Amino acid sequence: MSTERKFVMKHVFKDVMNLEEGRFHYGHRENHFGCSWMIQLYNSGKSSQISLDWCKYANRNAEIRYFGATKLLENGEIKTFSETVKMFNSLSSSPTLWKASESKPLENYLVDGDLSVEIEIIIYELTGVRTKNSKKFDDETAKKFSDVVLDVNGKKFYVNKMFLASHSSYFDTLFLGNFQESEKSEIELKDIDSWDFQNFLDLIYGITFVDDDTVEGILKLADMYDSQTARFRCQDFLIVNSERSLTEKFSLALRFKLEELKKKFLSDVQQSYELRRVIPSDHTQLDTSVWKELLLKSLDLLLEKERKFGV
Repeated sequence: MSTERKFVMKHVFKDVMNLEEGRFHYGHRENHFGCSWMIQLYNSGKSSQISLDWCKYANRNAEIRYFGATKLLENGEIKTFSETVKMFNSLSSSPTLWKASESKPLENYLVDGDLSVEIEIIIYELTGVRTKNSKKFDDETAKKFSDVVLDVNGKKFYVNKMFLASHSSYFDTLFLGNFQESEKSEIELKDIDSWDFQNFLDLIYGITFVDDDTVEGILKLADMYDSQTARFRCQDFLIVNSERSLTEKFSLALRFKLEELKKKFLSDVQQSYELRRVIPSDHTQLDTSVWKELLLKSLDLLLEKERKFGV
């Protein structure tokens, strides 16, 4: 069970028809999920194309498979061009997500000479990639001080039982309880993503800090393994530093029972439309206590409006 990894990139290529032909022109480079991404436009008249430049921070064996939905403006309407990219690595050429044709020339998608590009990326598979400061759990140092190996989808993590047990009641029971696994030197962890587990370990080991790319995956494992350390650090990040929307934060607060984050959301909401955004289409997804809090906040906003405008 992997965490959905998605993000959106945008760039406006200016005065496209006067860009040098026969070469790539690049947008701004962004970092997401341990990788560096950049929108690129190959300007070649009728053969112009849009692709993504992808660089990994890890080894040359890193591979990725993703879905890309490219949005362009055509005659004032947004057109979406979708492409599922098969697994490729740093030795592969950048896959094309959109290509001009004789019937659909590049000029059709220009507004005042500019080309606005928006690409939504959903990553299906990502292997061999680590963040720059990520800890290696399979090198000689890790092996030397390890007393158990955790296997996550074939990736080996050499860890210390007592350290993990001190941060997770699940691992405390698994390693130190009266279970068959407590005697094993290697244990398989099922239904989790190796990327999420790497980030989870990095956080509790104090190697890296949580960010908007990793927070949801870490929270999922913090909930699964009952790690208060990881849960509190994720909640602090979402309250203080996260750039996620109020709606996204509220959703995470409810999903992972982050009470302080929920209180922060209710405190920060200033408009009634912000409350409407967090209400799911299936109203049964919210329990009675949450409905009560939303109603009370709505009444507070209404009273504040009456005081302000004398309604």
